[in-house]
Parts: sequence; C-alpha cells; structure tokens
Amino acid sequence: MNFLKLSIKVVLCALLLPLFAGSAFSQAQVVLQEDFSKNTSNVSGLKQVTLTSGIWDFFYVQAGYNSVKQCAVLNYSSRNMGYIISPAINKPGVLTFDARIQNSNVIGNYVEIQKSVNGGTFITVDKILVSGINYQQYSVAINETSSNVRIKFLRSAVKPSESSNYNIIIDNIVITEETGTIVPLVCNKSANAALEVHLDDFIVENSRTCCYTQQGTSQTFVLANVGERNLDISHIKISGGYTYSLGNSLTLPFSLAPCSTATITVTRGSSATPIGMLIIGSNDVNSPFKASVYAK
Repeated sequence: MNFLKLSIKVVLCALLLPLFAGSAFSQAQVVLQEDFSKNTSNVSGLKQVTLTSGIWDFFYVQAGYNSVKQCAVLNYSSRNMGYIISPAINKPGVLTFDARIQNSNVIGNYVEIQKSVNGGTFITVDKILVSGINYQQYSVAINETSSNVRIKFLRSAVKPSESSNYNIIIDNIVITEETGTIVPLVCNKSANAALEVHLDDFIVENSRTCCYTQQGTSQTFVLANVGERNLDISHIKISGGYTYSLGNSLTLPFSLAPCSTATITVTRGSSATPIGMLIIGSNDVNSPFKASVYAK
C-alpha cells in the first residue's frame, strides 16, 4: 500500500464529449476501492482471494516484493502471465491505480486493462506502459454503463523491444462511477490568460505524459482559456511522426476569449516514433504547454 503519487499519466479516451462552459456536475461516486492491505499470501495458479473490496481472482500473484508490501505483484513467466480480476461492479467510469516495475528499468513493461460484462469475454480497454521503480499513478477511462462488470489487470506478454521482462506491482485501485459527463469548464481561474487542456474526463497537466492508440487513430484535445484576458496561441508543434489539425477552420496564430474553447486533434502517423512531444505556445505565464505522447 503506497500513497506516494509522483506523477499523473493521462490515458486518452476514444471519444471526446462536448464541454459546456459553466456546467456543474456532481462528483462521481467510488464503486470500488482496494489498497491490498489484506493481501498477505502468494498465489500460483488460479485462486479466489478475499480483500477489503470483495472477492478477487488471482493468477500467479505475489503479495509483495522485498520491502514493498500490501500490493499485488503480477508475475512474468514465459508460460503464465499474472493477473487479478476485480469483484463485479456497476457502471465503472474512470479507473486510477498506482504501479511500478519490480526492478530498475527505464523502458518498462505493459499491463493490460480489460473488462468483462455479465460474464462475457474480457475485452482490452487499454494497455499501459509502466516504467520505473517508483510508484506512479495511471488512469484509464472504462466508460461502461452496464452492470455486473469485472476489471482485469493482466501482465502483458508484449514488451518494448528495448525492455527486459520484470514483474509489475499494482496498488491503490480506485474506480469511480460512469456519469456520462466530463470535467466541467471552470472559468476565471486567473486574472491573466490561462490555457487549460481537457481530454475527456481529465485535465491534462503541463509536462505530463499522454498515452496514445495504434497507428492512424486520433485523439482530440480541448484548449480552454480559463483566465480573464484573451489567450493568444502563437505556435503549436508536435514531434515524433505525429500530426495535428485545428477545429473550426482555425489557423495559427489565433486568440481565445475568456471562457472559450478550441479543439486540436492529434493523429499518430504510420512512421511515428514511440514517444513524441506536443508543444503549445501562448501568452499564458506558464507557456509553453508540453505533453509527451507515446504509442501503445
């Protein structure tokens, strides 16, 4: 159980819902929360384990690694990839969890997040690249409106070509209820121009990392001016074989009045490198806005 959250990684959802200025939504309810404080034994093979949040399915999972305790270590094996499956929950919206690699590794390894509805086949929602020996928090948009949904964390057999095979440690899982809404646009946060970047259920923080999908697919950001002065977007750059386009026939440079928005759609090209960089220059005092993007 580890409460140190060093950074936030944002996972992009395939569909961006409209933003409504001045809208107010109730806070999403937590439908599952698990810190693995009752996970005290190692499991080889398939076993049901009773935790605080209910009965989980464990497959080749350790209860800890050296001094790291009260967690779930998904084992890597040439034959068996460790996984955990949550109890059934209703309408899972956004999943957050802490994860790290068992041993020091720069590139990292993947954990697949899957869902099963009403006992059906598990379908992969996202594949997250977990790196480093310090816990980081990851987020996945499940966006499921059905009941009787189970969430699976699977140590993926696929790894980056530069990486080695290490176990992945999972902790502090929280799933909130699907609300069908997104983070509302809250204006007048600054007396100056202020750029805020929205991505579905998330506000993308400056200098953070975004997770991207396969070649040829796109994701759309909303650029919002949450300050009290006009926001002047002077330049936008993206590297690594990714491309972008502006919505509403906008061309650079352009201005956003207070409490107004624009969209930018980013596409991963066929020759994209694993990691690219999106840079947005403006008259925001914290300019430039930067977000690393990497292909899953």
